[in-house]
Amino acid sequence: MTNYISSLMSLCATENDYAVIYSFIVSYEATVLGTSSFTSRDKMVILKTASISRFSAYTRKKRPKKNRDPEWDYMVGNIIAGADGADEGSQERIIKALIVGVWENQ
Repeated sequence: MTNYISSLMSLCATENDYAVIYSFIVSYEATVLGTSSFTSRDKMVILKTASISRFSAYTRKKRPKKNRDPEWDYMVGNIIAGADGADEGSQERIIKALIVGVWENQ
């Protein structure tokens, strides 16, 4: 997961075409689905985090903010908050990601 997020942040910083970013995320999701060493729970957590990151990257590429810390430009906070809520269930992960998004847009 750490390598995925680092690679995604690097790609978002250098790539303007969302289609390239989307392909990277979808490829990662396919790899996760095909990995037999992950449990169903592992796959659920990883894929939900990838889904949040896909939406976050899309949102930032379509409506970038000005004068902000570049790390927030790709909603790292949303991704991390979503991953943090993984052990508490789907609703908690979504709520945490949304809270960070609301805070970031103030």
